[in-house]
Amino acid sequence: MKQKLMIKLLLLTVMPLVLLSLILMSTGYSSIHKTLIDQANKDMEKQCALVAHMYDRIYPGDYRLDVKGSSRYILYKGDYDITTEYDTLDSLKTAFGNDFDIFYGDSSVVTTLENEYGDRIVLRQISQFIVDDVINKKESSFYSDVSIEGKEFFAYFMPIINEDGECVGMYGVYQQADEIRGRVLDTMRPVIIIYMIATFIIAIVTIRYSSSLAVRIKHIHSFMNAISKGDFEKDIPAKSMKGKDELYDLARLSKKVQKSLRLLVECDELTSINNRRYGVKYIRKTIDRAKNSGTVFCVAIGDIDFFKHVNDTFGHDAGDEVLKAVANELRKGMLGSGFVARWGGEEFLLVFDMMNEMQAYEVLQEIQKNMRDLLVGYDDTMIKVTMSFGLAQGNVVDTPDDIIKKADERLYTAKEQGRDRIIWSRSK
Repeated sequence: MKQKLMIKLLLLTVMPLVLLSLILMSTGYSSIHKTLIDQANKDMEKQCALVAHMYDRIYPGDYRLDVKGSSRYILYKGDYDITTEYDTLDSLKTAFGNDFDIFYGDSSVVTTLENEYGDRIVLRQISQFIVDDVINKKESSFYSDVSIEGKEFFAYFMPIINEDGECVGMYGVYQQADEIRGRVLDTMRPVIIIYMIATFIIAIVTIRYSSSLAVRIKHIHSFMNAISKGDFEKDIPAKSMKGKDELYDLARLSKKVQKSLRLLVECDELTSINNRRYGVKYIRKTIDRAKNSGTVFCVAIGDIDFFKHVNDTFGHDAGDEVLKAVANELRKGMLGSGFVARWGGEEFLLVFDMMNEMQAYEVLQEIQKNMRDLLVGYDDTMIKVTMSFGLAQGNVVDTPDDIIKKADERLYTAKEQGRDRIIWSRSK
């Protein structure tokens, strides 16, 4: 009887108001959204033209790209190197609140866009259909669905055409989609207020029939409030995980956020590889897997030779560049072979899954060879890097501390014997 009464109450009172309000808000949202997008298109077109004008005035001449290697390049505007000249774009970002890009070909070379670590997102390739629209057709174009680093943007692109008529790249302007959505919501707030007032009046009339509904709303509010405060360690109530409704979707989403935060804690911010905390966890999992399946594994500790000399001579910023370059080289070298993590300072942990010591040694030899060929550029200096490694085969009776200690002792021996070498069980 109560369920039938609640259904009748919803159908006769709340549901018509909700449907009407949704129709009004949907219509108003669409109209305002279109107006704001059209305005954003016009504004970004002007800003793109302003970028082109400023660069032509400050740096006369054509664009050209001078490639210095697989990861080094110089972008010239006329006779000027503008590769790291961010003042112009940064000032425009400050003035307009939007982000800006200069592409050479399909790759971003100068940008104000930054990732979550504050690094500029350079050498980012743009979608092929944008290249076809803007560069190949030599036409400016506006897009409302450009995704960068997981964020949605409205974007406007203008082709860069040199004096010989060749289109060599494009200028880009970006405005976050959330900003326009926020402005739409601000405009819609009076409509929402009217909806709330109407709902309150109806609630007064039907209050004797809606007590159970009020309790449910209170429970949902309490649950949502806990999630909004970021308390992801608490157990989500079992009721919230039952049924395929909106509450279930919200609970499942909070689980995904919890997982994402945990991954964030286990990642090294500088090098973007896993950190020591996750490295220890990975070794434990590897030992457990070896116990269950009978497979073998190896662990190595690598240390950058004379890293303190790099910091003392070139500065800690140069040291950071060396760490990032080494981490990237180790990550590439371990693809298909195992796992790499930053162990601390200039030390790195390598775990070789399902490999005996000879197989791991061969992989390490190739990594060491590539490391000797690595040159890290910093300002006008090329820094040469070598590494020493201590390699040890794991045993199912070992603890993570045991196997790490064995690899660390061999690393110490490598340092004592002159560095730039691998010490393992067969070393003389």
